[in-house]
Amino acid sequence: MLTWQCRRCGTEVNYHAYHELDPAIVKQIDHVPLGMKTPQQMARTFLQRPESYFGKTYEKDGFEPARFVCKDCKAAGKYKKIHVKNIPTFRSAVQEYILVKGEVMPRLMTFAGYLEFKHVSIVELAREFYRRFYSYSERDSLIDIEPIFPNTNRYLANTSDTHAVFFGFEEMLQRFLMTHPQAHECHEANSQCTCRQQKTTTYDEANEEERESTGPKPELLSWERGRKPDPRRKWCRVVQNLVPGKVCPGEQQFCPECPHFEPQLHLKYLILHTLEHAIIAAMPKYTGINKNQIREIVYPNDTSDYDCALIDSTVGARGAFTC
Repeated sequence: MLTWQCRRCGTEVNYHAYHELDPAIVKQIDHVPLGMKTPQQMARTFLQRPESYFGKTYEKDGFEPARFVCKDCKAAGKYKKIHVKNIPTFRSAVQEYILVKGEVMPRLMTFAGYLEFKHVSIVELAREFYRRFYSYSERDSLIDIEPIFPNTNRYLANTSDTHAVFFGFEEMLQRFLMTHPQAHECHEANSQCTCRQQKTTTYDEANEEERESTGPKPELLSWERGRKPDPRRKWCRVVQNLVPGKVCPGEQQFCPECPHFEPQLHLKYLILHTLEHAIIAAMPKYTGINKNQIREIVYPNDTSDYDCALIDSTVGARGAFTC
């Protein structure tokens, strides 16, 4: 059963997310008796006495009526609403390798670059899972990563055949990075561009590693440290071991303050990351494709052969890209 928790004192109760309802609905619920005759009565009954369908012996059976504020917090003058403490989402941390098997159609040239439609095989490996909580009141994600198997050399593995679209924006993207005023402003040594700002937090330091956002940042978040592959490989040639004689200062390093940081490569990665999301968001309107059947990769196989790829996530290529 779901529980809800006061963030100030830790009080946990078991009621519906009352404070997230529309105010007009809350007003209706507050002014009806407990009962099962109207939707408002049913809502109030299940809000305030969730474990007991009839509620006749609720307190006698040891159940506590639901509370929407913490009395201790209110008495101390530190009023806090009690918000949902949700069930975490479990996912495997998957690493993919794409094997190109052949063409679906010839390369398509556009004003922005080119597209290549390919038959591919996907090799997937996973040895870790992560749990993601989300705080609606604070709009923040909490991440917890654990191994799937006690033996770190064991993996979950899968192979499948499907379709993929590979994108190349190199000429237009490079021209933007070299000539656009905003791109130049981002590259300056003392740039205040938002893409180069360090993460900020709003809670006590004791739980900092659980509160960090998963949005793109020019650094490793706490839950990314000590893991392979290193997420910074997408924009740092030193992390990729492509620059002889240069070594990363360490996982705690904030990238824009690193002597090896190349802001143009980081900005390029952010643009590609944004383009991927924009393309997927536009697909339902302009192509009829279900965006839930697509997944995206920046720099597939960690090479510069293509800028990004969209993969049909339905095994056998019978999903989004099927003609």
